[in-house]
Amino acid sequence: MELKGAHEARAGEILTYECTTSNSNPPATIQWVVDNATLASSHTETVVSPLGGWITRANVSVSVRPSDRNKIITCNVINSELNKVKTESAMLTVIYPPGPPQIQGLEEGEVLTAGSLKRITCTSISGNPLATLKWFNGEKELVSIYLTRDNYASAEVAFVPRGSDNGGQLRCEASNVASGKPLVATRNLTVDFAPEFVKVSVRPDRPRAGHNATLVCETAPAYPAASITWWTNGERLKGATEMIVDGDYGGFVTSSHLQIALEANYHGVVVTCDASNGIANQRAHDAVTLSVSRK
Repeated sequence: MELKGAHEARAGEILTYECTTSNSNPPATIQWVVDNATLASSHTETVVSPLGGWITRANVSVSVRPSDRNKIITCNVINSELNKVKTESAMLTVIYPPGPPQIQGLEEGEVLTAGSLKRITCTSISGNPLATLKWFNGEKELVSIYLTRDNYASAEVAFVPRGSDNGGQLRCEASNVASGKPLVATRNLTVDFAPEFVKVSVRPDRPRAGHNATLVCETAPAYPAASITWWTNGERLKGATEMIVDGDYGGFVTSSHLQIALEANYHGVVVTCDASNGIANQRAHDAVTLSVSRK
């Protein structure tokens, strides 16, 4: 005997299965059982076999319901005279899309800190087969730990944000063979990050005693904007003017200008620029040693 038909289907489809007997005498009878329920054949024919006896062929229509997961289609071939029953079964896997992905561990609008580990999980419930889950930072796929349970799949990513991630987006995609386009969940990223460095310069390049010199300190991008203070010999210098402009990665660049009336004894004095925006007690420093020419 031979049983022909699909092994995979989507909900809503109507499938046809065909069962054909080997030659027998008298002709065999075909009985269909689908998920332990008897179904009538939609078409049956009996023909003479060239090898003697008869061959029976029958078709059955099987409807795939949204609640179906796997269906077992069984063809029973019965020869009443010989009191024998032969059986052939096929497993039908019903595929359907996964549920939309959900992100846990990072709320929308939550502020992250650059360099601090954040574990974030994406979960998709149901689907047959269960969803394949992929994490992306922008267009770059991230490594994640993928797990499946009875009716859901999850993927956890160990995310360490950088300043360049500020204003970016994390994305989780869920898909399987039935979903077509991936289902997507996203989180927009807000990342606080300290300035990586500051740079100090002196104007003019060769200051002279009896004249004014301007010390300029400029930060790398930071979010939120950094504040700058000036120091020499443990004493804070006041009177600087500060300006903040937009920088890379949605951050801000702070620059500070400190004007000093130079005297000859300022030669060799070390002036330090210190910048901080309060992120994880990180500070950026740079210093300049004044070289003052006499009048």
